[in-house]
Amino acid sequence: MKFVRLTQEQRCFFDENGYLIIREALDAPMLHQVIETADRMVERHYLESGGRRASLSNVIAEEGFIPLLTWHRTLPLVVQLLSSNIRLSKSHLIYKYPDPVSVDEETFWHRDIQNSNEDLGPAGNTRLQIKIAYQLTDAMESRSGNTWLSPGSNNLTRPLEIPEGKFDPENAIEPKLRAGDAFLFENRTFHRAGKNRTDRTRKVVMFGYSYSWLSPNDAITQPEEVTERIKDPIGRQLVGALRRPNSQIDSRPLREWCGQHGVRRASEIAYETSAS
Repeated sequence: MKFVRLTQEQRCFFDENGYLIIREALDAPMLHQVIETADRMVERHYLESGGRRASLSNVIAEEGFIPLLTWHRTLPLVVQLLSSNIRLSKSHLIYKYPDPVSVDEETFWHRDIQNSNEDLGPAGNTRLQIKIAYQLTDAMESRSGNTWLSPGSNNLTRPLEIPEGKFDPENAIEPKLRAGDAFLFENRTFHRAGKNRTDRTRKVVMFGYSYSWLSPNDAITQPEEVTERIKDPIGRQLVGALRRPNSQIDSRPLREWCGQHGVRRASEIAYETSAS
């Protein structure tokens, strides 16, 4: 996997806001491949004629999505923000079809990994997962079906405040994205699905990565027909194909990659920053 260094500006922005936009994350050939794979998968598996949303999980099982597992323009940033001791926790394809005008703007602001928020509480919750959302269609206008975010909510030590009579917190944003752009966001960042008031389908595929000692959202163990397609050691670590005798995932491939490129754990950097 090629190395892309996370800049200090990007690190500070992510730490403060809980998200990061990467423009042109997918080059044209990769974008074309992913869209073709996505369209084919939705046509094959999602047959509801009246649905407003196609939602398919564990899409890593589709060969056309496998390059995204270790995509060099995004995964290195996740490793530098989280750890080398990670695995794929979720791969999710979403098609958001146009919503009828009659559908109300109901909202559901939430954090991912719900149990961590419930068990640890807002003040005790910590960064456990980072998702990469790859935009497959242009969504540069408001109400295009994009995910809405609440910047800085990753650092909240109390419940998210929404003014009375409003749907969203005061600082809510709807990122404006072009096909091929991506954004990263962590599990503590409050977000919600947006309504699609355009006449086009909004398409996005998300890859989530968490610490390897957390149970994944998708398959706990990927079937052999999936892992056999993945040849490089880093990719095999991420799908849980490398295991130690005690059943823990072997994190050596990414740990060695970090050593080669001078990447330190995010926890070490955070400790030094707080100590200074």
